[in-house]
Amino acid sequence: MKKERRREAPLTVRYPHSAGIDVGKKELYVAVAEEAAETNVRTFGIYAEVLKKLARWLRDCGVQQVAMEATEVYWILVYEILERWGFEVRLVIRWRRSAPTVASQTCWIVNGFGN
Repeated sequence: MKKERRREAPLTVRYPHSAGIDVGKKELYVAVAEEAAETNVRTFGIYAEVLKKLARWLRDCGVQQVAMEATEVYWILVYEILERWGFEVRLVIRWRRSAPTVASQTCWIVNGFGN
């Protein structure tokens, strides 16, 4: 018997000018609203020069707020650079342990901004 996959309801964007970042040791997964960019989920490295490119991309996408999820201290440099660029930045806890992909988890982070 074939096991039926449970479909998730489409996400409702509550903060259209926000971005979600899943911070990892070697890379960041970043999501913005679908209307904000042709490719709305991207990966970035963790070094300062790359983080400045991230900040430029977020600015070009019209982002004002950023929510980041991280389990280690790797978020600190990201936070500092984005804050310097004028973004409202928040560190959020992971509230959904088993997102099917990192990209979908990042989209959940976007929608959790301000909760």
